[in-house]
Amino acid sequence: MIKRLKDQYFAELSELFNKMCVKLQHVDSIIPPQISSEQYDKMKSFKIMLERILQMLQIGKSSVQPSMRDNVPRYEKQIISILNSQRKPVQPQIQQQFQPPAD
Repeated sequence: MIKRLKDQYFAELSELFNKMCVKLQHVDSIIPPQISSEQYDKMKSFKIMLERILQMLQIGKSSVQPSMRDNVPRYEKQIISILNSQRKPVQPQIQQQFQPPAD
């Protein structure tokens, strides 16, 4: 089950994690370390959460505990929620109605 999650979500989660690392490095370079904002703390927490999910997806089959196996559906819901929250909304294209020329 975890292998399926890894196959399905690992690449996108990894890309998101890398983007978050770059953002945090950028913020670290422009804001003094003493100044910490709530948004910055949320970004750090989000990065840590992504890191833990990526680690979980890399666990070998022999190392999966029964309690972890039981929680796979919950992990998948969390992964889907994270990815959906980070995707840009797709706006439906407006269909143009063509009217025949007036005779």
